[in-house]
Amino acid sequence: MTTDNPTELLLALAGQAHDIDDTDRLRAMLREGHTAWCEGLGKVCHDVTTECQNLTDDAIRQRCADVDEMWEAGMRRSEAVSRLAYAVWQESPAAIAYSELADRASRLGVTLVDEVFE
Repeated sequence: MTTDNPTELLLALAGQAHDIDDTDRLRAMLREGHTAWCEGLGKVCHDVTTECQNLTDDAIRQRCADVDEMWEAGMRRSEAVSRLAYAVWQESPAAIAYSELADRASRLGVTLVDEVFE
């Protein structure tokens, strides 16, 4: 499937995965989804970092609290922003769709790494 939008791709892959039992096809979809997941996370990290550049530390603390991600004592500003970005990403439809895809694949014994289950 081709699209420049990671969210569209991940939603489509998750939807298709429900009806697929072919483990080779599912592994290919999981690889494609993982690439889209990484692209989506990168975009969210960029967007959140840009948004936070002009915010005060207190404003960033509040943004973190809004998504249940605390700026812990001793944490650098950049760490707090990175954790904020990851928390925002994890709540996105794209990240949720990837989790569904990965869950479906897992139920059929499909992973991105060649693991042997005994």
